Amino acid sequence: RSLATDKQVFPRACLAYVTTTMPTNYTSTVQGPYHSFACDQDTGGAIRAAGRSDIFMGVGPTAEAIAGRTGAEGALYYVFIKQ
Repeated sequence: RSLATDKQVFPRACLAYVTTTMPTNYTSTVQGPYHSFACDQDTGGAIRAAGRSDIFMGVGPTAEAIAGRTGAEGALYYVFIKQ
C-alpha cells in the first residue's frame, strides 16, 4: 500500500502503520476494520493539512469503487529506527 500525506508535515518515504475502517468489498457499504503497513510516498492533490491522508487502493474500476466510498477517521503511526 501507498499513502499520500502533506510532505511539509510528514516525512517522505517512511514506513507507516495504518488503522482505520474501509468498505469490505467494492459493492458493499459495510465498513470493516483495516490495519496495514504502507509507504508514505505520495503528496496527493487534495492533501493540505496534517489531519488528512489518502491510501492508494490500486488501479481499475474495483479500486475506484472502493476508494470512492472511503473517508473514515483512523490512526497513522510512523516507524523510525533509533540510532
